[in-house]
Amino acid sequence: MPDIAPRRWLYLFLVLASTVAAVTQMAGVLQLDGYTVREVVILSLFAILFAWIASSFWLSVFGFWARLNKVELLPLKQPLGPSAARTAILMPVYNEDVARVFSGVRAIWESAGSDFDFFILSDSTNPANWVAEELEWQRLKSELGESASIFYRHRAKNTGRKSGNIQDFCENWGQLYDYMVILDADRFGVSQLHQLRGRVGRGADESYCILLGDVSPEVAERLHIFVRTEDGFEIAREDLRLRGMGDLFGERQSGVPTFRVADPLRDEVLNESARAAAERLLVGDPDLTRSEHAALRRVLGDRYAKSLELFRVG
Repeated sequence: MPDIAPRRWLYLFLVLASTVAAVTQMAGVLQLDGYTVREVVILSLFAILFAWIASSFWLSVFGFWARLNKVELLPLKQPLGPSAARTAILMPVYNEDVARVFSGVRAIWESAGSDFDFFILSDSTNPANWVAEELEWQRLKSELGESASIFYRHRAKNTGRKSGNIQDFCENWGQLYDYMVILDADRFGVSQLHQLRGRVGRGADESYCILLGDVSPEVAERLHIFVRTEDGFEIAREDLRLRGMGDLFGERQSGVPTFRVADPLRDEVLNESARAAAERLLVGDPDLTRSEHAALRRVLGDRYAKSLELFRVG
């Protein structure tokens, strides 16, 4: 890198020379009737302000000269080679507008460059959608060249939808990357994001998980929790508070709970007591065949018979 010390000395000389010249002229005006305390203060403030103006002026002159002559005044040290860090950019899709998805991929690829691996993770259930996705992906690859690291995968079973697709990616390939960027991160719960964070770069080197999405007030609260702590129990508790527990015996993973009275967070001690009482009851009568338990068996059957079939699967 060229020696920049002479430039700095020249810059300092020009600023000081300009300031001294201006202060000398100002002093000549004020000394006609001798100096008063007020005039000394004015002269001191004038010197400080003019030095500030002169430094900005000469910095602008140097910049103009450099742009005119295409000279790098402060050349940065060039990298010795390409970075060894690997970054994966994940775009999960689920029956979305194909043109919008791939135009977004193209825009990000063109601005980010070819140092990133792009993964379009599809869970689309509409056959027309996933066929169009594959065709659009092939067209994009042919236009950008085979060297463009843009990959497409469609899952036959969309378990967990977008979050499940990303989790599957992290479990199989997450350890290969130092950085992972998740697009549309606002669609995931805090617990899901925490699980994904734990699967990035499981090697010895430090890794990072970057989230991009629409940050509404509700989403911002989730992301603040995600950034604030790595305690899985605290994150699970906050996620339950924000999203609701959903259907205990069904497939709905969030929303209004099936409990009619108890609150899982507010009545934690009561829930533990109820669980202990239920366990004691089932030890003595696991099938609820006793006469004193007939009413309980009938209520459970009427209310949860269909939902309990899920537990018999597999």
